[in-house]
Amino acid sequence: MKLFQTLVLLTVLVSILSCGKKPPIEEKPDPLVQLFVINVFNEYYSNSCKFPSLILKKGETYTIDLSLSSKKWFKFSPEGTTPHAYSTNPVSNHSFFIEKEAGTEVLWFTSDSCETSPSYTYDRTPITTSSTMQKYELWNSDLTGIYRTQPQVIKGYYIQLIAGNPNITIRFQ
Repeated sequence: MKLFQTLVLLTVLVSILSCGKKPPIEEKPDPLVQLFVINVFNEYYSNSCKFPSLILKKGETYTIDLSLSSKKWFKFSPEGTTPHAYSTNPVSNHSFFIEKEAGTEVLWFTSDSCETSPSYTYDRTPITTSSTMQKYELWNSDLTGIYRTQPQVIKGYYIQLIAGNPNITIRFQ
């Protein structure tokens, strides 16, 4: 009889303690949240400082469409260039050109720290300008990080549209 009373008491106690608990509800993922996450990751891995959407090869011309609200990241390919590791001159023998329609205003930005702080950028000053072209001198530091003999420094570049026609042409000579 004592065993029976203990079992009844234990059953009542377990049912009282578990009375307010509900079984877990299976939550279905929200498709809008999934699309948002996919879009954010896609944008980061296809157009960011660390993962640029364009790699410029020396001597080739690229036409890009800019917009006022987004950045088009790119970097320079080592193909066709030579390292300047021992040069004391900070300027390389390579140039970067932006060709645009007259009246179009653009700025060229560089990020030296895609690994740690891609949002820290600075704009570059052209060495020659006209109404339809801007020429920039590339520094050795723009090119040294892309050679295997140098420590890997991930740099990123983008062009910001200020006003005018968003279709521009860029090249690396």
